Amino acid sequence: MNSLQTIYSSDVLKIPSSATIFEATKLMAEKKVGAALITEDNKVCGIFSERDIMIRVVAQGKDPLRTKVAQAMTEKVLTISIDAKPTVAMEAMFKKNIRHLPVVNSDQKIVGMVSLRTVLSFIVKSLAEINRNMQEELDQLRFLNL
Repeated sequence: MNSLQTIYSSDVLKIPSSATIFEATKLMAEKKVGAALITEDNKVCGIFSERDIMIRVVAQGKDPLRTKVAQAMTEKVLTISIDAKPTVAMEAMFKKNIRHLPVVNSDQKIVGMVSLRTVLSFIVKSLAEINRNMQEELDQLRFLNL
């Protein structure tokens, strides 16, 4: 199975920590992404996801027009190597109960993002291809009466 190099998105939304929840959510909706990296002085200081909006803003009755994204983001940003296999990314996301992982290169620089949906889609397609190949081999063996 290939590495994350073949499936990650290099188009990562970055939002300044000073942005409001409303501004961040609007940008996420425009870009059609479920998570964004939060930056301060051009350095990543957190990640902000749909789940953060639900749990840390809406459920707590905070005003999205006044609350800064820095107040609702997840500060500890877990990352995964670009060379990791999709199954490793899936396992990490399930274990940590997250749906987005920033992807880093060998210098630990963030080069993209991968979502659980993308990883699962890749794995399902890979398994379907393996199944087709096995079916073709079985058909050939039957044809040869083996």
